[in-house]
Amino acid sequence: MSGVALARRVEVIGLGGLSTSNDVNDDLVCLGLGSCVAICIYETVNRVAGMAHLVLPDSGEGRDTGRSAKYVDTGIPLLVEEMETLGALRSRMVVRIAGGAHMITVVEVNGDSVGDRNVKAVRQSVAALGLAISAEEVGGSRGRTIRICVDSGRVLVASVGTESREL
Repeated sequence: MSGVALARRVEVIGLGGLSTSNDVNDDLVCLGLGSCVAICIYETVNRVAGMAHLVLPDSGEGRDTGRSAKYVDTGIPLLVEEMETLGALRSRMVVRIAGGAHMITVVEVNGDSVGDRNVKAVRQSVAALGLAISAEEVGGSRGRTIRICVDSGRVLVASVGTESREL
């Protein structure tokens, strides 16, 4: 059965969700990111991908008492741990982020919008785990969609009204 392409499976990650995969036929996608930030992590040797759709920077701001991907401070460590259970090694993880747009004119804390606060929290959380962000598309005023392909680690991002580009 060589030469037959298998159908790709697309998993859409909703608000506060996360997913990991080592199935080369999978794509993980976040649709319509506004002030939320999507983090895509790819482990290059074992081909493990993970994505989280992070909504708010700090779990202290919400009612969730458990670990949740809704918040940056709990979601990123949870994502990394789940990837490690699939055999990913932190030393080979590549991190890319998108989102953090200014979708409403309300300014939150110290002059920062929710999007600004999310981006800052993601940068801090990633650094605290000993990782580095290799590429990002953040800020602005347009929503975005982001996709990571498990087979290659390619990350594609598109703003509203634009073509996808590799991040």
